Amino acid sequence: MTEAVGLEAESQEFVAETGIDFSFVVIIFEDVTWQVPDAEEAADYHEAIGEPAFPVLSDIYEGALGATPYDGSSLPGTCILTPEMEILECTTGHGMSSLLEAVQEHAESR
Repeated sequence: MTEAVGLEAESQEFVAETGIDFSFVVIIFEDVTWQVPDAEEAADYHEAIGEPAFPVLSDIYEGALGATPYDGSSLPGTCILTPEMEILECTTGHGMSSLLEAVQEHAESR
């Protein structure tokens, strides 16, 4: 859960510094017992991380991992998507600097 706390503040800081607007979406693909989470678990997670403006979704159909290069073996896993849903980069672990750089590079190349 700690990986999602502070994402909203981090995104607001990035937008203020760069003028590039973007948002997070958190997709939960497993719960604390390594099972497929339900919608209630996503709602509970959203509340637990401070009810940020971005959505928190449950991957009840188990499709998120298969649709990304992230394999789920190391947490947290993060992927950056374009508005057209193109995956720019995926990474594991804490820290968003390389992913925010990918957002900035993509925005500047348009």
